[in-house]
Amino acid sequence: MKTKSFLFVPSIKNDRFNKALNSGADYIIIDLEDSISPNQKDKGRANILEFANNTDANFFIRINDTKSEYFKDDMKLLDELNKMKKLYAIVLPKSESSKEFELFKDFKDLIIIPIIESALGVDNLDDIASSKLIKLLSFGALDISLELGLKEGSGRENLLNHIRNQIVIKSAKYKLLPPINGVYPDIKDEIGLKSELEFVSSMGFGGSLSIHPNQIPIINQVFSPTKEQILWAKEIVELAKNTDDIVFNYKGNMIDLPVIKKAQNILANI
Repeated sequence: MKTKSFLFVPSIKNDRFNKALNSGADYIIIDLEDSISPNQKDKGRANILEFANNTDANFFIRINDTKSEYFKDDMKLLDELNKMKKLYAIVLPKSESSKEFELFKDFKDLIIIPIIESALGVDNLDDIASSKLIKLLSFGALDISLELGLKEGSGRENLLNHIRNQIVIKSAKYKLLPPINGVYPDIKDEIGLKSELEFVSSMGFGGSLSIHPNQIPIINQVFSPTKEQILWAKEIVELAKNTDDIVFNYKGNMIDLPVIKKAQNILANI
């Protein structure tokens, strides 16, 4: 499963679905939650059903959280999609317990991506990340900033990065795929977007959610290996194949098993 770029598209904007598919994003996420007003959620569900009937593409759906008054109707939608064999993946907002994932256990091979975006979700990270029903975690900085009353500044960034650290560590602990960073809301600030992505990439994140197609090329660039990295990785892997030693010299640098595995991981993500 690719994990670089995920593009949200509002479920009421069905004219944008195919455009989103052609944006270069690894996956599109058709949204039924934050971008949809209460009186338009039925229309959004109907648009998703119609789209599913007319496409072979795999797409994600962000449903409403399990405590929401809209969740029951979202589950009816998932049931219908499952009968059509068009249910591929869901993004579950405000995830706070592994018990929530049990609600979807009857949907075979369903990919579930929980969004960690509340204090309780952070506190229950071990419980969430240890669930056998999920493959990766994502982070919702905007919602948790609102809940915690965070203000713009270094203090906010320090706290958000502390949470990101925990998400990366728990992902590794429970053998999940690298986590996904939250959306960057300023769609015109390409410099700021790239700076944040480079930072979270160095931290261990593997991709990012996004809200505009213009953000996709930057996300894909940051989370893809460079030509130089690919060339280096190919040389390391080839040298490792042709030597009996697990430790060897490459251009003055010592290469051992962790470095070889790093090279193999780079090639696996091309």
